[in-house]
Amino acid sequence: MKKLFLVTLILATAFLVSCNATEVPEISGTQATETAAPSDGGALQMVNENGKTDYSIIISENAGSRVRTAVGNMRSYFVNAFGTQIFMKEDANTEEKATEILIGQTNRPESAAALAALEKNSYSITVNGSKIVIAATSDEGLESAIELFVNIYLKNNPEGQLLNVSSHTGSLPDCFDMLEAGWNDMRGFSYTDHIDINYRIYKPKDYDSAKKYPVLLFLHGNGSRGDDNESHINSTGGTVVRTITSMPKYSSEVIIIAPQCQKGEQWVDTNPTKGAYTLKSKPSQCMSEAIAVLDFWLEHIPHDENRLYLWGNSMGAFGCWDLMCRYPERFAGAVCVCGCGDLSYAPKLAGLNIWINHGDSDTTVPYKGNLDMYDLLKANGAGDNVRFTTLKGKDHDITGITGKDTALIDWLFSRTRP
Repeated sequence: MKKLFLVTLILATAFLVSCNATEVPEISGTQATETAAPSDGGALQMVNENGKTDYSIIISENAGSRVRTAVGNMRSYFVNAFGTQIFMKEDANTEEKATEILIGQTNRPESAAALAALEKNSYSITVNGSKIVIAATSDEGLESAIELFVNIYLKNNPEGQLLNVSSHTGSLPDCFDMLEAGWNDMRGFSYTDHIDINYRIYKPKDYDSAKKYPVLLFLHGNGSRGDDNESHINSTGGTVVRTITSMPKYSSEVIIIAPQCQKGEQWVDTNPTKGAYTLKSKPSQCMSEAIAVLDFWLEHIPHDENRLYLWGNSMGAFGCWDLMCRYPERFAGAVCVCGCGDLSYAPKLAGLNIWINHGDSDTTVPYKGNLDMYDLLKANGAGDNVRFTTLKGKDHDITGITGKDTALIDWLFSRTRP
């Protein structure tokens, strides 16, 4: 994964290439590109006659932590360049004035105009009157644009009290394009390093960015918790993802996201020996982070919105039920192996495509809990969309069996969102 580390590091610190008014050193191997745009700037007065600045950095009150960190670095370079402090303020709490450096999607009309002019995966630095406007279609693009501004104008400012700003537009490759075919260890991926959970992504062979792919979220069981980011796909419980990626009709057609729950944590904070449980108002910490990973990538993957799938084993099956209860409209289908959910949600889940698998000799997670759920789903109108397979005489350890069941796999990927 050295390539992944290198590419993301370069993107996170992109200097980028030449513009019409300022020479910028070209960095060999950079994946970001910048194109020159006609200058709409000029010499802006950064320091007034009192040796202070009339400028403020304005960000959206909803700006993420990564953007705020980038702006913090920008403020430090501003102080070094001009010998005076500049304040960062949130747009909702600040009266608008003529001298502002606007960062991202603020409530100022100049930000809206700049954002409207951008294409996908792009950013810009423009000047509108005496305002500097930095805009981007993503947080990672915004970070790159801020870094570009720092490198061009603040690190070696030759203008003294003035800033001679020109326009810059640029683009970044789509995040998913950066990944290699096969399994990717995402611990080194800078754009989601604010998420603590480890996870892997399977990228299809012969990936085509013009296609829309089905996406599977795989949630492992209790025994694969940890921080190695491997056991959840290499253990017996990971049999299903190894089966899927070895089947020619899926190895080039399916994207898999596989987070790893941390030691001592659970996808659902409940006692599994009780079977069914009551859904809590908020998901567990690890589940929250798994949702954050899924949401991030669904913004960057060319995916089929009607084909988002779940597969969960044991503790992971509890997680699947948890997600279906919270977001019943999102998923096209789920396979739940040896786990259970909140029985009171059966009326809301009866229309979903769900295949439950459980051994009737299971003493770890009660078989009865899933049987009760199945009966309630049927009582609330479920038809052939809900299935239940009893593995007679089998205990809790059935993930190797279900993971090799190609009929289960074929059924799952044939479902579409109800």
